[in-house]
Amino acid sequence: MAASLSQLSACVTRILALTGFPKELKTRDIQAAFSEWENASGGFKIKWIDDTSLLIVFADATVAKRAYLHTLAFPPPVFSSPTSPLTAIIKPYDGPDAQAVIQNVNARQHTTTGRGHNVRNSVSHGRGVS
Repeated sequence: MAASLSQLSACVTRILALTGFPKELKTRDIQAAFSEWENASGGFKIKWIDDTSLLIVFADATVAKRAYLHTLAFPPPVFSSPTSPLTAIIKPYDGPDAQAVIQNVNARQHTTTGRGHNVRNSVSHGRGVS
C-alpha cells in the first residue's frame, strides 16, 4: 500500500526536481527547455537550490505531469554536457516541504530580468515573458 501512496503523490505533484545538470546551465536555458508549458494553465516558476539543482513549480499538476513525461521521453540537449558524463535527472518532488515551496515561490514578485544561474532566487515564468 505504501508504494501506491507514493505513486499517487507523484501523480498529483506540481513540483519537478531537476538535479545533476551542468553548472553552466542558466535560468533562460530551463525556461527554453520548458517553453511549451509557459502559458499552459498558469505556467511555472523556477526555484534554484544550488548550481546543479532546482525545483520547477507549476501552477497546475496536470501540466507538471505532462512536462515531466515529455522531458523523460525527449530530454532537452541542455540537460547534458559534452564535457561531462553527467546527465540531468528529473523527477516529481513531493517532499514534506512541498506546500511551503509552492507558497514561497508564489509569493515572490514576477520578474522579467534574465537572471543567470548564480542568482538563486525564484524566477517567475509563464506570464508572457519572452
